[in-house]
Amino acid sequence: MPAAFPLAPAEVPAALPLYAPALNAYHRAYWPELSQMVRELEVPSGATVLDLACGVGSYLLLFTQQTRAGALVGVDLDPAFLEAAAG
Repeated sequence: MPAAFPLAPAEVPAALPLYAPALNAYHRAYWPELSQMVRELEVPSGATVLDLACGVGSYLLLFTQQTRAGALVGVDLDPAFLEAAAG
C-alpha cells in the first residue's frame, strides 16, 4: 500500500488501466465521505472483509484504519492493480 493515499496524480503508476487516474481523482475528491461511510458500517470485531475489484486497495486501507476487522482480502482481475496495492 502506498505510504500516502489517495495517490498524488503524478504518483498513479503508468502500468494501471487508463481509467486509474480518474478513479484516483474520485478517491481524492471524496476521501472524507468515503472514510465516514466505512466508519459508519457496523463491521463486527474480527470479521473478514472481502473487497472485490479492490483496485489499489483504497477501501481496504479505510477498513484497516477505521474498523476492527480481523482479515482483509482484496481481489482484482488486473495484476497491475494488485501490484500497486501491495506497494
